[in-house]
Amino acid sequence: MPRLMFRASCIAFLLIFSLTSCRAQSPSHSLSTTLSNCRPPPPLPPNVKPGVGNLSLSRDGKTLVVAGGDGKIRFVDMDTGAVQRTLTAHTNAMYRAIFSPDEKLLASSSRDLTAKIWDVATGRELQKLSGYRCSVKAVAFSPDGQTVAASGNDGMLKLWDVRTGAELKSLVHINSADIDMAAYSLVFSRDGEKIYAGNGDGTLYYPGTPARIGGKHDVPVESLRIVQIQRGLQDHAYLALCSRLGDARLAKAEALAIAPSLRGWARDPLAYQAARERLAARIEALSADRRAGALPLGHVE
Repeated sequence: MPRLMFRASCIAFLLIFSLTSCRAQSPSHSLSTTLSNCRPPPPLPPNVKPGVGNLSLSRDGKTLVVAGGDGKIRFVDMDTGAVQRTLTAHTNAMYRAIFSPDEKLLASSSRDLTAKIWDVATGRELQKLSGYRCSVKAVAFSPDGQTVAASGNDGMLKLWDVRTGAELKSLVHINSADIDMAAYSLVFSRDGEKIYAGNGDGTLYYPGTPARIGGKHDVPVESLRIVQIQRGLQDHAYLALCSRLGDARLAKAEALAIAPSLRGWARDPLAYQAARERLAARIEALSADRRAGALPLGHVE
């Protein structure tokens, strides 16, 4: 209901991890410890059609890289439309095939539970990034090209050293079987210090610091669910209308009752319903007074 929900509506539903301070699991932890209820995908059927999972265009506009539903990477000449070469990249359908910042490497992700790094010039597989329980949906290079991030349906976002293939860190926003933990898309910040991940449960995450949230550690802070943002926009309109009609005191009181602090949102749906009913009744009363000419617009009781 408070104004914070209105501001949050301008943000995409993302996880945002600070790479220097985020909650992480040790690389030695098995991914089987996550509570995601995802299941490994079925094998690729025979004679599957080469559907297109993703496109990546070189900076000079001359080469199009196609991630195929048949597990193959195709390099297409943009002048002629001809396939220049084909890499048999994965044993199942692919989701992504993207260039590194210097375009000397490719990173790919697939339903075969792996991500891979390729040499563009030779077509040679350089690194196979495994350890995922389910499909690997997304992959992204850091701006300096030294780190690859990959994530998928099991809810884990892993960071890898491009040169050695060593796993650097594993991140998870919430470890729960009650939500869709899958991370479907990734992008690094321009400075490479944060990574943004679009996830399936509709929550917002951002880096929180002790100065802002209390405690002793920097952690990812859970914000609002997308459905609450939609309702929050409506609630904000009611609060603003109540204030404009003359009862700013009630509007403020109702907002603070629902959200007394940044992390102290009410969890009981009945609390929201009751607040909305009180606001609606007060707005009707104020509107009736306004129509009767008893109160001027903007009057504060």
